[in-house]
Amino acid sequence: MKSNYNLDKANKLKAPMKIVYEVNGDRGGCWSIVCNPEKIDITEGEIEDFEAKITYKDFDSLYKVFTGEISGVKAYIKKLFTISGSQSILKKFAGLTNA
Repeated sequence: MKSNYNLDKANKLKAPMKIVYEVNGDRGGCWSIVCNPEKIDITEGEIEDFEAKITYKDFDSLYKVFTGEISGVKAYIKKLFTISGSQSILKKFAGLTNA
């Protein structure tokens, strides 16, 4: 993800974006992502005051979305993940990471 961070687009950020990814199940965990104009920071654990959180049902669900085996829309409809917080922040995030 760090190698896909689009600095040209990130330079237009007025404030850091804070996002949390949580994956349930055996191979799960929780990671926090903070997007700044000059860099992206990824740390293990949940940060406070996040703007959006994506919770995946399990690792396989995350894998299928990230590899394109299933679209994010279909995965959402099938309840493979849930979103809490700002969906507009997640759209901006997708543009910053070329995801």
